[in-house]
Amino acid sequence: MLLSTDCAEAEAVDGGIVVRLNSLTDHQKFVALLLELDIFVREAQPPRVVIDLSGSGFIQSRTLGEIARLANTAARAKTKLVLCSTNPLVQKVMTTTELDKLVTVCESVNEAKDIWENPGLGIAAGDEAAEGGEAAAVDAAKASGPMPGRYGLPRNFFKFIADRDRQLEVESFPWGNMNWLAGPPITPSALLHVARVQIKPNCVWSFHQHPDMEEVIIVTSGQVEQWIDQKSQVLQAGESATIPQNIVHATFNNEMQPADIIMIHCPARTDESSTVSVVAEEPWRTILRRRQYPNLDLVWKGKNLFARVTNHKILDSASTDAFRSSMLSLEADGQPKKFIIDFQEAWILSNTVLGVLGELQHRMNDGHRTLCVCGLSNEALKNFRKTRLSEFVVMYDSVKDALADLNKSKESVHRRDDSASEDEETSEDEPDS
Repeated sequence: MLLSTDCAEAEAVDGGIVVRLNSLTDHQKFVALLLELDIFVREAQPPRVVIDLSGSGFIQSRTLGEIARLANTAARAKTKLVLCSTNPLVQKVMTTTELDKLVTVCESVNEAKDIWENPGLGIAAGDEAAEGGEAAAVDAAKASGPMPGRYGLPRNFFKFIADRDRQLEVESFPWGNMNWLAGPPITPSALLHVARVQIKPNCVWSFHQHPDMEEVIIVTSGQVEQWIDQKSQVLQAGESATIPQNIVHATFNNEMQPADIIMIHCPARTDESSTVSVVAEEPWRTILRRRQYPNLDLVWKGKNLFARVTNHKILDSASTDAFRSSMLSLEADGQPKKFIIDFQEAWILSNTVLGVLGELQHRMNDGHRTLCVCGLSNEALKNFRKTRLSEFVVMYDSVKDALADLNKSKESVHRRDDSASEDEETSEDEPDS
C-alpha cells in the first residue's frame, strides 16, 4: 500500500504512481493526502506523480497552497507532478494562480501516460527544461521575478494587496464587515488567514470558537472589549490578544464610532466547521443578554428563542437601528429554529420595524426556520395585514400560547385566523395583555 488513506487509491505504474481520489474526498482529507504525498515524494523521489481528480468533483481554491507546496517538493526531487481533470474550472484556477507553470494539467490519466511515453508530446518539453538546469531557471526567474524563481512558487503566491483589491473581497455581517488580505480566496496561502475587520458602533462580534485554528486580534483604531473564555479586557489601538484554538471568544465595540482590528488565523481554514457559534449556550447567552441586548429579555429553549421587546416605543432612528442590529445578530449567530418576538410591552412600532421583520423572515425562511410574533397591539396588527407580513410570519393569539408552544417537545405553529381576528377587533377586545 503506497499511501495510508481512505480517500484515494494509489497505483504504481511504469514511470511513477497514479493517485485516484474517490467521491468521499473532502477538503480536509485532500489536504491530508497532499501532505502525505509531500512526504512520499521526499523519500521515494518517484519520476512522476499523477493525481486523478475526476472522482472528487472539482478542486477548491483553498487547497492551492498545499498543491504549491507539493509542486515545490516535487521540483526539488526532480519528480513530475500531473493533475488530471476534465473540469474546466480546474484549468481556470490553475491558470489564474499560475500554478500551471509548476503542475501539468491533463484531462485523463491515459493522456498523461501517452505524453510521457511519447517524448514528442507536451510534458517531454517540460522534462527537457527540467534537465536543462540553470538555463530554464534563469528564464523562469526573468518571467516571474526573483522570489518565485528561488522558492518554486507561482508569482501569484506573493501578492501586494491594494485598496482596490481589498474592496473585492468584503464579507458583510450585521455587526460589521471583513476585508480579506491574505489566504483563500485572496492568495493560496495554507498557513495564514488575515483580514481587516471593522465592528460597527455598539455591536458585537459574538461568542464563537475555532476548533483547529489559533487567532490573533490587533486593534488598529478605536477600542474594543475583548472576551477570551469568561474574562474580558479593554484593548486600545496598538494592543492585541492571542486566542488558542478551541477557546470561546467575542469582541464588543461599546463605543459610538467603529473599531478596526486585524484578525490573523493559523492555519488558513474556510470550511463551515472551522468556526462554531456558542451564543445559544451558557454562560455566553447570559452574558450576551446582559451586554448586547439591553432592550430585550431572551429565553432560549434548546434551539428555539423567545425575545421580549422591553422598549415601549421603537420609533426614532437610534431605537430602530438598535432593534435591527439585535434581531439580525441573534438570527445570524444563534440560528434559532423558531424565533418568537413578543411585542406586548411595545406600544408603537414604526414602519422601519416592519421592514426589519420582513428582512428577518426572509433570512429565516432561507434556512427553513420559523419567525413568530405575539403580543401585537391592534394598530400593529392592522399594519401587519396591510403590508401582508401576516401571510409569512406565524402570529400567536396570545403570549401565553407562544410560551406554551415554546415549551412543547414537539413543535407546532398556530397561525392567527384572519376572520377570528376581525371579530376580536369588532368587539374591541385588546389582544393579549
